[in-house]
Parts: sequence; C-alpha cells; structure tokens
Amino acid sequence: MRLRKFSLRQALLAVAIIAVPLGAWFNSLHATRRDRLGEAEYHARQEARESRELATLVRCRKAGAFATDPSLAYAEEAARLRVAYHRELREKYRTAADRPWTTPPPDPKDPGEDLIWKLLEVEPLEEFRLSAEDWSRLDSLR
Repeated sequence: MRLRKFSLRQALLAVAIIAVPLGAWFNSLHATRRDRLGEAEYHARQEARESRELATLVRCRKAGAFATDPSLAYAEEAARLRVAYHRELREKYRTAADRPWTTPPPDPKDPGEDLIWKLLEVEPLEEFRLSAEDWSRLDSLR
C-alpha cells in the first residue's frame, strides 16, 4: 500500500486544526486550576480565622467565662468543627487543582452552622410583648 504524500501547506493546516482546540482545552484547564487554588486559599484563610477564634474561646473557657455565658460552649464546639471543615476543603481543592480535568465532589454542609444558629436563638422576652390593650392604644394614636 502506498502512503499518501502531504504538501507542507496540508501538514501545517492539519497541525493548526489540531492545535487550536487543544490549546483552548489547555487554557480552560489552567483557568480551572487557578480557580481551585483560589478556593483552597480561601479555605486556608477561613481555617486560620477559625483557629484564632477557637484559641480565643479556649482562653475564655480557661478564664471561667463559660460559667456566666453557656453559649460560649456552643461557639467553641462550632469553631472546632469549622477548623476541621475548612482544613478538609482546603486539601480537597488543592488536590482538585492538580487534576483540573476531573470534577470534585460537592462540598459538605458546614458542620458548625447548626451550632452557630443555636447560639443565636433567643428566648422571647415577656416584658416586651404587647397586650391587646397596648395594641389598641397604639392603633388609636394613628
């Protein structure tokens, strides 16, 4: 069987046809890597912030502040959970940056979020509730 001969023009055209989509794909991989490294850096900053907060809460607990404010115990536990959460996500995105052609699994729910919401729960204050009589006085002022 005889091989077909290509002219220089045909060979350059074939290289260009292959190189343009390949270059676009490599460019998208580079952008994906950059984005994932940015995510890893964000989680590294959040981990450092939560670690500082945890250290402050531990100092407060050792100083006896938790005896007067039990919500600090929730805050400490939430900070512990969130440090581990951000450490895990930082490592996940660093690993995903090394393999930009794969799709990383979705992020898990923030484990400290429920504790933070529990921290913000407030008991209703009876003295600030308006009676029906108070509402009627307010309506008459309009």
